[in-house]
Amino acid sequence: MTASVLKPLSPYPVASIREAAFVSLPLMLASISGGLMYFIDRIVLAHYSLTAMNTVAAAGIVAWLFQYAIIGITSVSEVFVGRHNGAKRYHLLAEPIWQMIWFCAASTLLFIPMGQFAAPYLIPELYHEDGIPFFRLLMFTAPLFMTIPALAGFFIAQGKTRMVMYAAVLSNVLNIVLDFMLIFGVPALMIPEMGVHGAAIATVIAQSLNVAILFWCFLSAEMREKYGTGNVVWRPEVIKECLRVGVPTSVSHTLELLALSVQLHLLAHMGDDYVTVMTIGHTVYILLSFFTEGIQKGGMAIISNLIGAQAYKLISKCLLATMRLHLCIVCLAAIPLVIFPEQTLSLLVDFGEVPASPHLKEYLRYALILIWCYFLIDGLVWALWSVFTAAGDTIAAMFMNIPCIWLCTIVPIQYFVIEQQGSPHLIWLINLFYTTVLFGIYLLYYCCGRWRTHLSEENPILLLEDHSFAK
Repeated sequence: MTASVLKPLSPYPVASIREAAFVSLPLMLASISGGLMYFIDRIVLAHYSLTAMNTVAAAGIVAWLFQYAIIGITSVSEVFVGRHNGAKRYHLLAEPIWQMIWFCAASTLLFIPMGQFAAPYLIPELYHEDGIPFFRLLMFTAPLFMTIPALAGFFIAQGKTRMVMYAAVLSNVLNIVLDFMLIFGVPALMIPEMGVHGAAIATVIAQSLNVAILFWCFLSAEMREKYGTGNVVWRPEVIKECLRVGVPTSVSHTLELLALSVQLHLLAHMGDDYVTVMTIGHTVYILLSFFTEGIQKGGMAIISNLIGAQAYKLISKCLLATMRLHLCIVCLAAIPLVIFPEQTLSLLVDFGEVPASPHLKEYLRYALILIWCYFLIDGLVWALWSVFTAAGDTIAAMFMNIPCIWLCTIVPIQYFVIEQQGSPHLIWLINLFYTTVLFGIYLLYYCCGRWRTHLSEENPILLLEDHSFAK
Protein backbone atom coordinates (compact mmCIF):
# COMPACT_ATOMS: atom_id res chain seq x y z
CA MET A 1 0.00 0.00 0.00
CA THR A 2 1.30 3.45 -0.85
CA ALA A 3 0.43 7.03 -0.11
CA SER A 4 -1.43 7.24 -3.43
CA VAL A 5 -4.19 5.01 -2.09
CA LEU A 6 -4.08 6.38 1.43
CA LYS A 7 -7.44 7.54 2.72
CA PRO A 8 -7.00 11.32 3.19
CA LEU A 9 -7.85 12.96 6.51
CA SER A 10 -8.39 16.36 4.87
CA PRO A 11 -9.03 17.98 1.47
CA TYR A 12 -5.33 18.91 1.30
CA PRO A 13 -2.15 17.06 0.22
CA VAL A 14 -1.15 14.22 2.54
CA ALA A 15 1.32 15.20 5.32
CA SER A 16 1.30 18.88 4.26
CA ILE A 17 1.18 21.81 6.67
CA ARG A 18 -2.37 22.50 5.45
CA GLU A 19 -3.44 18.97 6.37
CA ALA A 20 -1.70 19.29 9.74
CA ALA A 21 -3.57 22.55 10.34
CA PHE A 22 -6.89 21.10 9.16
CA VAL A 23 -6.61 18.17 11.58
CA SER A 24 -4.90 20.01 14.45
CA LEU A 25 -6.77 23.31 14.74
CA PRO A 26 -10.04 21.76 15.95
CA LEU A 27 -7.98 19.64 18.35
CA MET A 28 -6.38 22.77 19.78
CA LEU A 29 -9.83 23.94 20.77
CA ALA A 30 -10.73 20.46 21.96
CA SER A 31 -7.65 20.37 24.20
CA ILE A 32 -9.15 23.31 26.05
CA SER A 33 -11.43 20.70 27.63
CA GLY A 34 -8.76 20.02 30.24
CA GLY A 35 -6.31 22.89 30.10
CA LEU A 36 -8.68 25.82 29.82
CA MET A 37 -10.94 24.46 32.55
CA TYR A 38 -8.09 24.50 35.04
CA PHE A 39 -6.90 27.84 33.65
CA ILE A 40 -10.32 29.45 34.13
CA ASP A 41 -10.58 27.89 37.59
CA ARG A 42 -7.27 29.45 38.59
CA ILE A 43 -7.98 32.86 37.06
CA VAL A 44 -11.39 33.12 38.74
CA LEU A 45 -9.90 31.88 42.01
CA ALA A 46 -6.99 34.36 41.70
CA HIS A 47 -9.56 37.17 41.85
CA TYR A 48 -11.39 35.37 44.64
CA SER A 49 -8.29 34.60 46.75
CA LEU A 50 -4.58 34.07 45.98
CA THR A 51 -4.53 31.35 48.62
CA ALA A 52 -7.43 29.60 46.87
CA MET A 53 -5.56 29.71 43.55
CA ASN A 54 -2.41 28.25 45.11
CA THR A 55 -4.51 25.56 46.80
CA VAL A 56 -5.98 24.45 43.48
CA ALA A 57 -2.50 24.47 41.92
CA ALA A 58 -0.99 22.34 44.69
CA ALA A 59 -3.88 19.85 44.88
CA GLY A 60 -4.54 19.86 41.14
CA ILE A 61 -0.98 18.93 40.18
CA VAL A 62 -1.08 15.92 42.49
CA ALA A 63 -4.45 14.82 41.06
CA TRP A 64 -3.16 15.21 37.48
CA LEU A 65 -0.18 13.08 38.46
CA PHE A 66 -2.47 10.08 38.85
CA GLN A 67 -4.94 11.01 36.11
CA TYR A 68 -2.23 11.41 33.49
CA ALA A 69 -0.86 8.01 34.43
CA ILE A 70 -4.05 6.54 32.94
CA ILE A 71 -4.60 9.19 30.25
CA GLY A 72 -1.15 8.39 28.85
CA ILE A 73 -2.47 4.89 28.20
CA THR A 74 -6.05 5.58 27.09
CA SER A 75 -4.96 8.23 24.59
CA VAL A 76 -3.02 5.53 22.73
CA SER A 77 -6.37 4.40 21.29
CA GLU A 78 -5.82 7.07 18.64
CA VAL A 79 -2.66 5.33 17.41
CA PHE A 80 -4.33 1.95 16.88
CA VAL A 81 -7.49 3.40 15.36
CA GLY A 82 -5.29 5.43 13.00
CA ARG A 83 -3.35 2.37 11.90
CA HIS A 84 -6.53 0.42 11.18
CA ASN A 85 -8.04 3.39 9.38
CA GLY A 86 -4.94 3.81 7.22
CA ALA A 87 -4.99 0.09 6.39
CA LYS A 88 -8.76 0.28 5.68
CA ARG A 89 -9.62 -2.23 8.43
CA TYR A 90 -12.72 -0.27 9.37
CA HIS A 91 -14.44 -3.14 11.18
CA LEU A 92 -11.70 -3.01 13.85
CA LEU A 93 -11.81 0.71 14.62
CA ALA A 94 -14.08 0.44 17.68
CA GLU A 95 -12.33 -2.42 19.47
CA PRO A 96 -9.36 -0.45 20.88
CA ILE A 97 -11.83 2.15 22.19
CA TRP A 98 -13.83 -0.39 24.16
CA GLN A 99 -10.68 -1.87 25.67
CA MET A 100 -9.65 1.54 26.95
CA ILE A 101 -13.14 2.16 28.34
CA TRP A 102 -12.90 -1.08 30.34
CA PHE A 103 -9.43 -0.07 31.44
CA CYS A 104 -10.77 3.27 32.75
CA ALA A 105 -13.54 1.45 34.61
CA ALA A 106 -10.99 -0.83 36.27
CA SER A 107 -8.93 2.19 37.37
CA THR A 108 -11.70 2.97 39.88
CA LEU A 109 -10.02 0.39 42.11
CA LEU A 110 -7.00 2.72 42.27
CA PHE A 111 -8.54 6.18 42.35
CA ILE A 112 -11.16 5.79 45.08
CA PRO A 113 -8.73 4.44 47.73
CA MET A 114 -6.07 6.97 46.70
CA GLY A 115 -8.52 9.84 47.00
CA GLN A 116 -9.83 8.67 50.34
CA PHE A 117 -6.65 7.74 52.18
CA ALA A 118 -3.65 9.36 50.46
CA ALA A 119 -4.82 12.99 50.30
CA PRO A 120 -3.36 14.15 53.67
CA TYR A 121 0.07 12.82 52.68
CA LEU A 122 0.10 14.18 49.12
CA ILE A 123 -1.21 17.73 49.66
CA PRO A 124 1.11 20.27 51.35
CA GLU A 125 -0.07 20.87 54.92
CA LEU A 126 -0.47 24.58 54.20
CA TYR A 127 -3.33 23.76 51.77
CA HIS A 128 -5.03 20.89 53.63
CA GLU A 129 -8.29 22.64 54.51
CA ASP A 130 -9.54 23.21 50.95
CA GLY A 131 -6.99 21.15 49.04
CA ILE A 132 -7.98 17.74 50.39
CA PRO A 133 -11.72 17.99 49.45
CA PHE A 134 -10.71 19.36 46.03
CA PHE A 135 -8.27 16.50 45.48
CA ARG A 136 -10.76 13.84 46.59
CA LEU A 137 -13.52 15.01 44.28
CA LEU A 138 -11.16 15.00 41.28
CA MET A 139 -9.88 11.54 42.18
CA PHE A 140 -13.32 10.00 42.72
CA THR A 141 -14.51 11.18 39.30
CA ALA A 142 -11.20 10.67 37.44
CA PRO A 143 -12.12 7.34 35.71
CA LEU A 144 -15.06 9.06 34.01
CA PHE A 145 -12.90 11.92 32.72
CA MET A 146 -10.18 9.61 31.46
CA THR A 147 -12.56 8.06 28.95
CA ILE A 148 -12.49 11.40 27.08
CA PRO A 149 -9.11 10.80 25.33
CA ALA A 150 -10.12 7.20 24.60
CA LEU A 151 -13.39 8.23 22.92
CA ALA A 152 -11.79 11.25 21.26
CA GLY A 153 -9.15 9.00 19.70
CA PHE A 154 -11.86 7.25 17.68
CA PHE A 155 -12.78 10.50 15.91
CA ILE A 156 -9.31 12.08 15.78
CA ALA A 157 -7.71 9.14 14.00
CA GLN A 158 -10.31 9.41 11.24
CA GLY A 159 -9.82 13.16 10.84
CA LYS A 160 -13.25 13.89 12.36
CA THR A 161 -11.77 16.38 14.78
CA ARG A 162 -14.63 18.85 14.70
CA MET A 163 -16.79 16.45 16.69
CA VAL A 164 -14.21 16.50 19.49
CA MET A 165 -13.98 20.28 19.26
CA TYR A 166 -17.74 20.82 19.60
CA ALA A 167 -17.91 18.64 22.72
CA ALA A 168 -14.99 20.52 24.27
CA VAL A 169 -16.35 23.99 23.50
CA LEU A 170 -19.77 23.21 24.97
CA SER A 171 -18.29 21.74 28.14
CA ASN A 172 -15.97 24.74 28.57
CA VAL A 173 -18.80 27.24 28.19
CA LEU A 174 -20.65 25.36 30.92
CA ASN A 175 -17.51 25.34 33.10
CA ILE A 176 -17.06 29.12 32.83
CA VAL A 177 -20.67 29.80 33.78
CA LEU A 178 -20.56 27.36 36.71
CA ASP A 179 -17.20 28.71 37.93
CA PHE A 180 -18.58 32.19 38.53
CA MET A 181 -21.81 30.85 40.00
CA LEU A 182 -20.28 28.31 42.38
CA ILE A 183 -17.04 30.03 43.41
CA PHE A 184 -18.60 33.40 44.28
CA GLY A 185 -22.17 32.20 44.81
CA VAL A 186 -25.44 33.62 43.53
CA PRO A 187 -27.62 34.71 46.48
CA ALA A 188 -30.59 35.42 44.21
CA LEU A 189 -30.60 31.75 43.16
CA MET A 190 -29.79 30.53 46.68
CA ILE A 191 -26.38 29.26 45.52
CA PRO A 192 -23.84 29.68 48.35
CA GLU A 193 -20.25 30.87 47.92
CA MET A 194 -18.17 27.68 47.67
CA GLY A 195 -14.69 28.89 46.64
CA VAL A 196 -12.30 26.02 45.84
CA HIS A 197 -15.00 23.38 46.25
CA GLY A 198 -17.18 25.23 43.75
CA ALA A 199 -14.36 25.19 41.19
CA ALA A 200 -14.07 21.41 41.57
CA ILE A 201 -17.81 20.88 41.16
CA ALA A 202 -17.88 23.08 38.05
CA THR A 203 -15.07 21.06 36.47
CA VAL A 204 -16.75 17.73 37.26
CA ILE A 205 -20.09 18.77 35.75
CA ALA A 206 -18.49 20.27 32.64
CA GLN A 207 -16.26 17.24 31.98
CA SER A 208 -19.26 14.95 32.45
CA LEU A 209 -21.02 16.80 29.65
CA ASN A 210 -17.97 16.26 27.43
CA VAL A 211 -18.04 12.50 28.08
CA ALA A 212 -21.78 12.31 27.43
CA ILE A 213 -21.51 14.07 24.05
CA LEU A 214 -18.64 11.89 22.82
CA PHE A 215 -20.33 8.70 23.99
CA TRP A 216 -23.58 9.65 22.31
CA CYS A 217 -21.76 10.25 19.01
CA PHE A 218 -19.71 7.05 19.38
CA LEU A 219 -22.87 4.98 19.81
CA SER A 220 -24.92 6.76 17.14
CA ALA A 221 -26.77 4.65 14.56
CA GLU A 222 -24.29 5.62 11.82
CA MET A 223 -21.26 4.58 13.87
CA ARG A 224 -22.87 1.33 15.01
CA GLU A 225 -23.68 0.39 11.43
CA LYS A 226 -20.38 1.42 9.83
CA TYR A 227 -17.87 0.54 12.55
CA GLY A 228 -19.77 -1.74 14.93
CA THR A 229 -19.32 0.60 17.89
CA GLY A 230 -22.29 -1.03 19.63
CA ASN A 231 -20.47 -4.37 19.82
CA VAL A 232 -19.21 -4.32 23.39
CA VAL A 233 -16.16 -6.57 23.42
CA TRP A 234 -13.42 -7.59 25.83
CA ARG A 235 -10.09 -8.42 24.17
CA PRO A 236 -7.24 -8.99 26.67
CA GLU A 237 -4.72 -9.29 23.82
CA VAL A 238 -5.68 -5.83 22.56
CA ILE A 239 -5.32 -4.27 26.01
CA LYS A 240 -1.89 -5.91 26.24
CA GLU A 241 -0.76 -4.29 22.99
CA CYS A 242 -2.15 -0.89 24.03
CA LEU A 243 -0.31 -1.15 27.35
CA ARG A 244 2.96 -1.97 25.58
CA VAL A 245 2.81 1.37 23.78
CA GLY A 246 0.91 3.39 26.37
CA VAL A 247 2.64 2.51 29.65
CA PRO A 248 6.03 4.08 28.75
CA THR A 249 4.17 7.24 27.67
CA SER A 250 2.23 7.17 30.92
CA VAL A 251 5.34 6.67 33.06
CA SER A 252 7.20 9.48 31.31
CA HIS A 253 4.38 12.02 31.65
CA THR A 254 3.61 10.95 35.22
CA LEU A 255 7.19 11.44 36.34
CA GLU A 256 7.24 14.83 34.62
CA LEU A 257 4.18 15.87 36.62
CA LEU A 258 5.70 14.36 39.75
CA ALA A 259 8.76 16.55 39.23
CA LEU A 260 6.46 19.56 38.94
CA SER A 261 4.74 18.55 42.17
CA VAL A 262 8.12 18.19 43.90
CA GLN A 263 9.04 21.67 42.67
CA LEU A 264 5.94 23.09 44.35
CA HIS A 265 6.67 21.24 47.57
CA LEU A 266 10.22 22.63 47.61
CA LEU A 267 9.07 26.16 46.84
CA ALA A 268 6.26 26.07 49.44
CA HIS A 269 8.91 26.76 52.08
CA MET A 270 10.47 29.66 50.17
CA GLY A 271 7.61 32.13 50.47
CA ASP A 272 4.60 33.35 48.50
CA ASP A 273 6.63 34.99 45.73
CA TYR A 274 8.18 31.69 44.68
CA VAL A 275 4.91 29.75 44.80
CA THR A 276 3.05 32.54 42.96
CA VAL A 277 5.63 32.75 40.16
CA MET A 278 5.51 28.97 39.78
CA THR A 279 1.71 28.86 39.91
CA ILE A 280 1.06 31.78 37.56
CA GLY A 281 3.69 30.46 35.17
CA HIS A 282 2.18 26.99 35.16
CA THR A 283 -1.27 28.50 34.67
CA VAL A 284 -0.04 30.33 31.56
CA TYR A 285 1.62 27.17 30.28
CA ILE A 286 -1.62 25.21 30.75
CA LEU A 287 -3.36 27.73 28.51
CA LEU A 288 -0.61 27.44 25.88
CA SER A 289 -0.42 23.66 26.11
CA PHE A 290 -3.70 23.16 24.28
CA PHE A 291 -1.92 24.40 21.12
CA THR A 292 0.90 21.92 21.69
CA GLU A 293 -1.45 19.07 22.49
CA GLY A 294 -3.65 19.78 19.48
CA ILE A 295 -0.70 19.77 17.08
CA GLN A 296 0.76 16.66 18.72
CA LYS A 297 -2.51 14.72 18.48
CA GLY A 298 -3.11 15.91 14.92
CA GLY A 299 0.39 14.89 13.88
CA MET A 300 0.06 11.53 15.60
CA ALA A 301 -3.26 10.87 13.83
CA ILE A 302 -1.73 11.59 10.41
CA ILE A 303 1.44 9.58 11.11
CA SER A 304 -0.56 6.60 12.45
CA ASN A 305 -2.58 6.55 9.23
CA LEU A 306 0.65 6.78 7.21
CA ILE A 307 2.05 3.80 9.09
CA GLY A 308 -1.15 1.82 8.61
CA ALA A 309 -0.91 2.53 4.86
CA GLN A 310 2.86 1.76 4.91
CA ALA A 311 3.55 5.24 3.51
CA TYR A 312 6.67 5.57 5.65
CA LYS A 313 8.47 8.07 3.42
CA LEU A 314 5.88 10.73 4.27
CA ILE A 315 6.53 10.60 8.03
CA SER A 316 9.39 13.13 7.94
CA LYS A 317 7.31 15.45 5.78
CA CYS A 318 4.48 15.32 8.34
CA LEU A 319 6.91 15.99 11.21
CA LEU A 320 8.24 19.10 9.50
CA ALA A 321 4.69 20.25 8.78
CA THR A 322 3.69 19.97 12.46
CA MET A 323 6.85 21.80 13.55
CA ARG A 324 6.19 24.65 11.09
CA LEU A 325 2.61 24.89 12.34
CA HIS A 326 3.87 25.06 15.92
CA LEU A 327 6.29 27.88 15.05
CA CYS A 328 3.38 29.90 13.62
CA ILE A 329 1.52 29.52 16.93
CA VAL A 330 4.66 30.46 18.88
CA CYS A 331 4.92 33.74 16.95
CA LEU A 332 1.33 34.59 17.93
CA ALA A 333 2.03 33.68 21.58
CA ALA A 334 4.83 36.27 21.64
CA ILE A 335 2.24 39.06 21.49
CA PRO A 336 0.83 38.58 25.03
CA LEU A 337 3.93 37.07 26.64
CA VAL A 338 6.82 39.09 25.20
CA ILE A 339 5.39 42.26 23.63
CA PHE A 340 2.59 43.06 26.11
CA PRO A 341 3.51 41.30 29.38
CA GLU A 342 2.12 44.08 31.59
CA GLN A 343 -1.37 43.77 30.11
CA THR A 344 -1.23 39.99 30.34
CA LEU A 345 -0.23 40.08 34.01
CA SER A 346 -3.06 42.50 34.80
CA LEU A 347 -5.49 39.84 33.55
CA LEU A 348 -3.90 37.14 35.66
CA VAL A 349 -3.33 38.86 39.00
CA ASP A 350 -4.90 41.75 40.87
CA PHE A 351 -1.65 43.16 42.29
CA GLY A 352 -3.53 45.60 44.48
CA GLU A 353 -4.95 42.68 46.43
CA VAL A 354 -1.85 40.47 46.47
CA PRO A 355 0.03 40.57 49.79
CA ALA A 356 3.47 40.00 48.25
CA SER A 357 6.79 41.78 47.73
CA PRO A 358 7.04 44.83 45.46
CA HIS A 359 9.28 42.79 43.12
CA LEU A 360 6.60 40.20 42.27
CA LYS A 361 5.53 41.92 39.05
CA GLU A 362 9.13 42.08 37.85
CA TYR A 363 9.65 38.38 38.62
CA LEU A 364 6.51 37.50 36.70
CA ARG A 365 7.48 39.66 33.72
CA TYR A 366 10.76 37.75 33.35
CA ALA A 367 8.89 34.47 33.90
CA LEU A 368 6.51 35.17 31.00
CA ILE A 369 9.42 35.59 28.57
CA LEU A 370 11.01 32.36 29.80
CA ILE A 371 7.67 30.53 29.51
CA TRP A 372 7.40 31.69 25.90
CA CYS A 373 10.85 30.21 25.21
CA TYR A 374 9.84 27.04 27.05
CA PHE A 375 6.68 26.81 24.94
CA LEU A 376 8.76 27.13 21.75
CA ILE A 377 11.09 24.22 22.55
CA ASP A 378 8.50 22.07 24.32
CA GLY A 379 6.27 22.04 21.23
CA LEU A 380 9.16 20.69 19.14
CA VAL A 381 9.70 17.98 21.76
CA TRP A 382 6.05 16.95 21.53
CA ALA A 383 6.22 16.85 17.72
CA LEU A 384 9.06 14.33 17.94
CA TRP A 385 7.22 12.39 20.64
CA SER A 386 4.23 12.00 18.29
CA VAL A 387 6.48 10.20 15.79
CA PHE A 388 7.91 7.86 18.42
CA THR A 389 4.44 7.08 19.80
CA ALA A 390 2.89 6.40 16.39
CA ALA A 391 5.85 4.14 15.60
CA GLY A 392 5.46 2.25 18.88
CA ASP A 393 8.92 3.29 20.11
CA THR A 394 7.85 4.79 23.42
CA ILE A 395 10.17 2.78 25.68
CA ALA A 396 13.31 4.44 24.32
CA ALA A 397 11.66 7.87 24.52
CA MET A 398 10.74 7.20 28.15
CA PHE A 399 14.30 6.26 29.15
CA MET A 400 15.59 9.42 27.51
CA ASN A 401 13.08 11.63 29.31
CA ILE A 402 13.22 10.29 32.88
CA PRO A 403 16.83 11.26 33.78
CA CYS A 404 16.38 14.66 32.11
CA ILE A 405 13.36 15.45 34.29
CA TRP A 406 15.18 14.99 37.56
CA LEU A 407 18.74 15.95 36.70
CA CYS A 408 17.76 19.08 34.78
CA THR A 409 14.95 20.40 37.04
CA ILE A 410 14.93 19.16 40.64
CA VAL A 411 18.71 19.21 41.19
CA PRO A 412 19.24 22.75 39.77
CA ILE A 413 16.21 24.13 41.63
CA GLN A 414 17.45 22.63 44.88
CA TYR A 415 20.87 24.23 44.43
CA PHE A 416 20.30 27.51 42.58
CA VAL A 417 16.88 28.48 43.99
CA ILE A 418 16.63 26.80 47.41
CA GLU A 419 20.24 26.74 48.67
CA GLN A 420 21.52 29.84 46.86
CA GLN A 421 18.29 31.81 47.43
CA GLY A 422 17.98 32.51 43.72
CA SER A 423 15.34 34.80 42.20
CA PRO A 424 11.87 33.19 41.72
CA HIS A 425 11.98 33.53 37.92
CA LEU A 426 15.01 31.18 37.85
CA ILE A 427 12.48 28.37 38.23
CA TRP A 428 11.38 28.85 34.63
CA LEU A 429 14.93 29.29 33.36
CA ILE A 430 15.70 25.86 34.79
CA ASN A 431 12.58 24.36 33.19
CA LEU A 432 13.68 25.88 29.88
CA PHE A 433 17.09 24.25 30.30
CA TYR A 434 15.39 20.87 30.84
CA THR A 435 13.21 20.98 27.74
CA THR A 436 16.13 22.22 25.59
CA VAL A 437 18.31 19.30 26.66
CA LEU A 438 15.46 16.87 26.02
CA PHE A 439 14.84 18.31 22.55
CA GLY A 440 18.50 17.85 21.67
CA ILE A 441 18.43 14.21 22.78
CA TYR A 442 15.17 13.45 20.93
CA LEU A 443 16.41 15.14 17.75
CA LEU A 444 19.61 13.07 17.77
CA TYR A 445 17.58 9.89 18.31
CA TYR A 446 15.23 10.80 15.47
CA CYS A 447 18.11 11.55 13.09
CA CYS A 448 19.92 8.30 13.91
CA GLY A 449 16.82 6.43 12.71
CA ARG A 450 16.62 3.75 15.41
CA TRP A 451 12.87 4.33 15.74
CA ARG A 452 12.44 3.19 12.12
CA THR A 453 13.23 -0.39 13.13
CA HIS A 454 9.66 -0.51 14.50
CA LEU A 455 8.18 0.15 11.06
CA SER A 456 7.49 -3.47 10.27
CA GLU A 457 4.32 -5.47 9.86
CA GLU A 458 5.99 -8.29 11.80
CA ASN A 459 6.19 -6.04 14.87
CA PRO A 460 3.04 -6.75 16.94
CA ILE A 461 3.49 -3.50 18.85
CA LEU A 462 3.30 -1.48 15.67
CA LEU A 463 0.57 -3.04 13.55
CA LEU A 464 -2.21 -5.19 14.93
CA GLU A 465 -3.57 -7.45 12.23
CA ASP A 466 -7.12 -8.79 12.17
CA HIS A 467 -6.18 -11.96 14.04
CA SER A 468 -4.88 -9.89 16.95
CA PHE A 469 -8.43 -8.79 17.66
CA ALA A 470 -10.87 -11.27 16.26
CA LYS A 471 -10.62 -14.74 17.67
